[in-house]
Amino acid sequence: MCEDGTLEGCGKLQVDEGNVLIEDEIRRSQEQKMIAIGQLASGIMHDFNNCLTGIMGAVELLAEEPLSRQDKEVYLAIIKTSSSQAAQLTRNLLTFSRKGNKILAPIDVARIVGDTIAILKRTINKNITIFYEKSASDTVIIGDDVMLQNVFLNMGINASHAMPEGGTLTFTLRNSVLDENFCEASFFDVEPGAFLEIEIRDTGCGMTPEVQAHIFEPFYTTKERGKGTGLGLAAAYGTIQEHHGTINVYSEVEAGTAFHLYLPLSQKQATAKIAKEEVVAGIGTILLIDDEDMIRIAAKRQLKSLGYTVLAAADGGAGIELFREWHDTIDLIILDMIMPGMDGREVYARIHELDATARVIVSSGFSKEADIAEMKKNGLRGFIRKPFRLAELSRLIAEVMAEK
Repeated sequence: MCEDGTLEGCGKLQVDEGNVLIEDEIRRSQEQKMIAIGQLASGIMHDFNNCLTGIMGAVELLAEEPLSRQDKEVYLAIIKTSSSQAAQLTRNLLTFSRKGNKILAPIDVARIVGDTIAILKRTINKNITIFYEKSASDTVIIGDDVMLQNVFLNMGINASHAMPEGGTLTFTLRNSVLDENFCEASFFDVEPGAFLEIEIRDTGCGMTPEVQAHIFEPFYTTKERGKGTGLGLAAAYGTIQEHHGTINVYSEVEAGTAFHLYLPLSQKQATAKIAKEEVVAGIGTILLIDDEDMIRIAAKRQLKSLGYTVLAAADGGAGIELFREWHDTIDLIILDMIMPGMDGREVYARIHELDATARVIVSSGFSKEADIAEMKKNGLRGFIRKPFRLAELSRLIAEVMAEK
């Protein structure tokens, strides 16, 4: 104990222990980076050797005599194609390994996602099928291509770890307009406007709500010691934040996980997109069934702002009872897909038994495509992805309300 009564030695011991922990995590982080680079290098080396084999084989064939003009053109085409593929592999590696400060410039996210998928196809297990869906018309933002590619790569590799027995990994690009309600509910400091949405969805083991609550915390990981540092998603969080964007995650245990990344479009693109996103008002009574309090409160407020009367239920059983009681006045039902006890499929089946003509829209942040497709065969009128954007929600409701 010091003269002033403080436990100086204990304090120093705690600081030293803290430094050891931080140094340990940094060392493990570097180990994970080296493993990732090794995986990438191994896969790219295989493809690079294939390119060289094609070039060398074509050169040897060109040396043979005699050759027809058609044969020469074929062999030269092989050399040209193989050389281009090798050059692209080199560019991908250089992009992935670039160091330095953030470089902001106009970048095409569609190209970055395409390059990322090309790397992942050479890196992750071959029993995982990768899909790329692009419905976005505007994909250029102001940002740093390397930082964003590292985010996409990290999420893709994480998704592959959640699918050790195989599955599907899907990258989807959409254009979205985020309204004030969405931005107020976000943990990020994000302004309403036009955004590019990048969805990264897997069919892996999924996450419990408890795990989801911590995934962006530094050093948090569910992997065994030495198998992961817990820094990847924390870094992704920081990168998206630096790009003035936001992230949402939805997951269901044993079904999969979907990350939604939103990056702001340039001002010129944003102005054009917002002009198209008109809000459509309406009248009628809507039954909202959702077990999440915050989502139910926000959606109820949105629907009322559009001019609708709203009945709300916190679970499937309560929703069915409200439908029975107010059946004659309910014009539309918005139904959450994933709820405890009775899920959306069961609730929809019960409502369909009571009234096969009932207008129902399913809402979900994560749902199985097969389930939605089956429900549509049985009369489901529409699907909207959480979180709601007011303009998108209003247009869908108006379309369904107009149906007989």
